[in-house]
Amino acid sequence: MRILFKWLYPPRRSIQHRVARAMALLVTLLLCVFGLLAYIAFAHMEDDLVNAMLLSEAQMRLVDVDQLRQNYHYQAEQLGSELQVWWTPAGQSNVTPSFLQSLSPGLHEWHGDGITVHALIQDTPQGRLTLYYDASPHEQRVHQFARDMLLYGGGILLLVFVGAGLLARRAVQPLLVLTRHLERWGPGKANLPIAQDDEAGRLVHAFNRMQDQVDGLLSHERAFAANLSHEIRTSLASLRSDAELLALNVHEESASRRLARMQGQVDAISQSLSAAEQVHSLRPSVQETIVLAEFLEQVWGSVALEAEQRGVRLCELPKQGISLTLDSQALFMIVRVLFRNICKHASGSEVRVSWQYGHVLAVQDTGPGIASEEQELIFTRGFSCGYQFSTEDTAAVVQHGLGLALARQVAVSQNWDLQVLSKHADMPVGTCFLLDVQP
Repeated sequence: MRILFKWLYPPRRSIQHRVARAMALLVTLLLCVFGLLAYIAFAHMEDDLVNAMLLSEAQMRLVDVDQLRQNYHYQAEQLGSELQVWWTPAGQSNVTPSFLQSLSPGLHEWHGDGITVHALIQDTPQGRLTLYYDASPHEQRVHQFARDMLLYGGGILLLVFVGAGLLARRAVQPLLVLTRHLERWGPGKANLPIAQDDEAGRLVHAFNRMQDQVDGLLSHERAFAANLSHEIRTSLASLRSDAELLALNVHEESASRRLARMQGQVDAISQSLSAAEQVHSLRPSVQETIVLAEFLEQVWGSVALEAEQRGVRLCELPKQGISLTLDSQALFMIVRVLFRNICKHASGSEVRVSWQYGHVLAVQDTGPGIASEEQELIFTRGFSCGYQFSTEDTAAVVQHGLGLALARQVAVSQNWDLQVLSKHADMPVGTCFLLDVQP
């Protein structure tokens, strides 16, 4: 039994111990209250039953003894106890016991030395009627009921303590499993103080270590990204300078056009780097005013070479005069991803960009469209052309299914909404991406 209770109630002040103890104490308190109320109700019921029996007996006796002119004494067994009745006519000597003669009319009850007695005194013009009832056997039954309640209640409490321990172990088990996993997963030591040494304290301890590790990784990632961005920007600046110098000495139209595209590609890479840094940093986005049509022409210029190779043509832009104030780097990255996605999957199509409802940018092509079951999956990382590529393969991550996922992520970071519409009743041909820039 001692081993069982040590298993159910560990000596350390753990959550399991406190939960089990609180449940057991609560049930114990409720059981004691209910038991006490039951005992009090049973005792009062016994007293009320005896008093009702005396009153009923007195009514029946008065009918018989009112006409008697001499003393009368009756003794019998009632409900397993002794009942005695005395009738004393008016004007005659009282033969009832002396301790009953001094009682006033009415019901009386007294206890002492394990004896419980009820008495009823009634006076009439013809005499006095005295009823005396020894209720000790009934009182013994009340005491026996109390002993039975204690015996059964003790057994129930034992079951409650065992059940509370088992229930507490089952309730706390997931927390223990999580704590053990985090303790093994989060190396190092915690810097924050732990208020208590139990499952919750150990869990906070493990989370503190995980937080320290995550903070270190994020700091390392930001430093690495900043260093990498610096090196890439240095090389891009050199490439753009060389392209500009070459453009000054080249007079052939095709070569000049290609050098201009090279400069545009370098600018596009620089803008993509800036947008990526802005999206993944903790700094607030930079809001600036842009002219939408000119801005879209600039974005299209960054993919013009690829579009020409794929036979994709830009046929329509929003009308001039539309100005927006938003994060231009984020918008540049999203629209560029959409243009490149059209070039990759809708070769030979026409692209139309429109401004709808005053806050929605629609980019539509005339390509083969997207199956309805794949329209939401295209924004999933690693999903491309109906195939799910493993995100564990670094090469696959770079080459497949990242563009639209990145565009959706950038949109979410700006509180924008990016959706796709294809093979719909309103659009039987092609695909339309809808970017809602209203937060």
